[in-house]
Amino acid sequence: MGLNAREQAEINKLKQLSGTKPERPIVIGLLHQGHEKLCTEMLRKDLPNAHCSAITQIPGFESNSSPAQTPDAYVASTDTSFQEDINLISYSLNAGLFGLTKPERADWLAKYMSIDDKNRRIQMLRKLQFEALSSATIAPLLSSPYTALVRKPWRFDLPTTYANDPFWLIKKD
Repeated sequence: MGLNAREQAEINKLKQLSGTKPERPIVIGLLHQGHEKLCTEMLRKDLPNAHCSAITQIPGFESNSSPAQTPDAYVASTDTSFQEDINLISYSLNAGLFGLTKPERADWLAKYMSIDDKNRRIQMLRKLQFEALSSATIAPLLSSPYTALVRKPWRFDLPTTYANDPFWLIKKD
């Protein structure tokens, strides 16, 4: 599930309006180690003065970090789309990826879990994703489509190890 065409157009319009130059170099933490060079090259196309460095934990999960040690921004995920998977949604909320405060996260999740109608839940999730993107809580660096297909008798399931695991389970029915 991702943005619809209207939402994508609105995000692109917001990106084009941005012309603000930072007053100081921006510090960007890179959570995916092993990709620092590629991420740094991509980021410096739009932010030539960015200082990129590897970090080991999402700042929202660190208990003893001071504001001075927290990067201005961080690259923590390669995907802003979602399937309706409560583990991934809960993980993303708790990691602060949507920009909600802890009480707002709890309220949002309780409301989401109380809705029986799947279409209403998906609309709620899409709205949260769009708000995070349009407020630049999540700032996509690039966009590319992806597809996962299997033929019967095979099926694939979401990863069970951790959220955003690139290795999905492929099973034979």
